[in-house]
Amino acid sequence: MDESDGTSSYAIDIPDCGRSYIIGNVIEQGPLSQNTTIISYGAESARNGNQDLYMINNTIVNDASSGNFVYLRSGTTAKVMNNIFYGPGTNWSGGTVTASNNYFESSRGNGAKFVNPGGYDYQLTSASPALIVNAAGLPGLSATGYNLLPTMQYVYDTQGATRSALGILDVGAFEYGSGGGAPPDNTSPAAVTDLRNR
Repeated sequence: MDESDGTSSYAIDIPDCGRSYIIGNVIEQGPLSQNTTIISYGAESARNGNQDLYMINNTIVNDASSGNFVYLRSGTTAKVMNNIFYGPGTNWSGGTVTASNNYFESSRGNGAKFVNPGGYDYQLTSASPALIVNAAGLPGLSATGYNLLPTMQYVYDTQGATRSALGILDVGAFEYGSGGGAPPDNTSPAAVTDLRNR
């Protein structure tokens, strides 16, 4: 998350394509971002072969005045399902998108009834609408058999918790009643491990 003072470019950059999964994330672009696109897929080339993207159960927030939530290289096929797109901008451009069960709110008026969007808390509440709570579809499997069902959800700061598998799946990165309103996790994150050469 950029919050109010972050100056990141793309929040997620997958420059050379390849089979990619974005599942169960909270992604927030701040007003000072250096790029109006939040997620960029294949902006440089398609040299990694496969051009397929799976975006499932994310909460994507644009706190800038405009922008593009997702850019897809021409020739890309994307499954965009159960996401919340919150803030102004184009939902996606380029590629071929199969979309279902997404929630769009361009005004940032908190029609989603998040806990505290001004404080960057996008967990659901009992007032969250029926277009979000119990409104997601089962995402199924990827073309290679990878299970697309989200199993974890974000806990501040860079930690995670098991996402409830009970009941009907909710749209977005959080399952209502699955740790919603939990106190912040102030434990320092584990050291980052570089897995590039494995």
